[in-house]
Amino acid sequence: MRPAARSAAGGWRLNLRTLMGALTVACLALWALDAAVEPAHSQTPPPTISFRGSATYPLAGNGMVYIAVIGSDAPTGTPDVGGGCDSIHIIAINAQSRSGTILNMPRDSFIGGRKITDICRSGGFDAGIATIKQVTGIPIQFYAHTNFSNFMPLIDALGGLDIHVYHPMFNQSDTGTHFNPGNYHMLGGDTLAFSRDRYNVPGGDLGRSTSQAQIIISSLRKYHQQSADLSYLFDVIRTGRQRAAFNVPLSDMIRLGLLARQVDPANVKSCTLNGVGQSIGGASVVVLNGDDSAIYSQVAKDGSLPPHPDCFMGVNFEIPSG
Repeated sequence: MRPAARSAAGGWRLNLRTLMGALTVACLALWALDAAVEPAHSQTPPPTISFRGSATYPLAGNGMVYIAVIGSDAPTGTPDVGGGCDSIHIIAINAQSRSGTILNMPRDSFIGGRKITDICRSGGFDAGIATIKQVTGIPIQFYAHTNFSNFMPLIDALGGLDIHVYHPMFNQSDTGTHFNPGNYHMLGGDTLAFSRDRYNVPGGDLGRSTSQAQIIISSLRKYHQQSADLSYLFDVIRTGRQRAAFNVPLSDMIRLGLLARQVDPANVKSCTLNGVGQSIGGASVVVLNGDDSAIYSQVAKDGSLPPHPDCFMGVNFEIPSG
């Protein structure tokens, strides 16, 4: 029997796949629609991928779509209110193989003498995404971000997500977690609590980032099950426009949603970048492992991971297969 989930809200069915462009969030997210889209550079004409019907989507020269999904730590306000980067995920989808990878970057990752979350807090999400692009070399085309108060109704509108809790998570005074190990159907309040808890998961910030990836993959599974109904796709887009901020024009959002229908969640891997927690200048940080270049390069090339990648405790750790 599944424990009851907190935080209910009415409204349209929603899905983080919209945030993910080729995928989904959603989860999460994580979207100001009319900003220009920066294409990946290529010396060859972009191919097109056909969908059922007449829709096509022009892709980068290597057939890839790259999306940054950012969750703000701002508790209230509009989706573009700003704040620190509380969750950071790069989603790379190979439209030809219908597969991809989610790279999860811990919020306390120490980059260029600063935590990435603080770069977002002081310079905005554009500065954070620019830093991520520079560090990884992944040509992010699209982004989506939202905050606490919009994330919860976004998940509620989706109808909740199926989440597996691997370890006891009880931290009601801080994140609000109150879970024994097991399977849960979580609405927005519990999903947010689960995504924020770093004290009851292995690796602290590393484990938290992995939990957030489970939310994204769970949202993709739900979308994959329901997206044959095109009215659902439009409900997702409509709700996403209210609850998140993006740089994805509406026409591209529809095409990406169609592409997401063809991506099997089983073909989407997750990799949380590995590192070591340290205290630098009185701040708690995560110093990423020195050489992630093989991971970045392979993800940028075709959306896959290299053999034996140095991901936190292994690929898809704490992410159930279905």
